[in-house]
Amino acid sequence: MKAITIANESRVASSIISRILSGKQEDIRAGDYFAIINSLPQQIKTEALAQLGIQERQGVEIIPHLSARELAEVIVQRPLTVLEAADLIKAIAQAIVSESAKAEHLTEPKITPSREKVKVA
Repeated sequence: MKAITIANESRVASSIISRILSGKQEDIRAGDYFAIINSLPQQIKTEALAQLGIQERQGVEIIPHLSARELAEVIVQRPLTVLEAADLIKAIAQAIVSESAKAEHLTEPKITPSREKVKVA
């Protein structure tokens, strides 16, 4: 791949990429490094990440390790306040319960008051 192609794909300045490829520059910011790696063909990307001890994971494998707030941020793809994250998680939970109830033809349990007398101390 040419430096300009990598620059366009990764959004890293082509001058930085050219200096690295020509050996004139040996260091690079971590964000630029990973942007470049992510712009490369899958096989090269996988090999580069493996050399760093990083294995790509599917979302399903990562989800159990996320906090509720991290999960909410992944869904909307931006940082959230605690209240925004809580509202989103609550809305998702309610939607899941509602869909599950519809799918199983379940209704909300009805609470009937007890006719027993309760002693108050």
